[in-house]
Amino acid sequence: MMMALYEFNGVMKTFQTHLEIHEDDEARLGSLDYLKPALEQCKESLYIVKDFMEHASFIGKHLIGSRFDRKLKPSLKALNGAKELFMLALHADQQ
Repeated sequence: MMMALYEFNGVMKTFQTHLEIHEDDEARLGSLDYLKPALEQCKESLYIVKDFMEHASFIGKHLIGSRFDRKLKPSLKALNGAKELFMLALHADQQ
């Protein structure tokens, strides 16, 4: 779980830096509207992860974890998919 979160955070920081560099390019920023649904899904997934970390017991966090939690596992998969989508968007924008 930690690795998935670190990777997602790294891609999002890189994407944020890319947006800050090109913040004056309205056409470029406008073309990123297709990422809004992915951002909403990320927000929901991160809320589920946060809720799990805040409310799970020690056993729940360390023994059960993402393998058996019905909401956490799909949320981590969604974050991984979003990470790939944002990496692809960065590469496409740089071409």
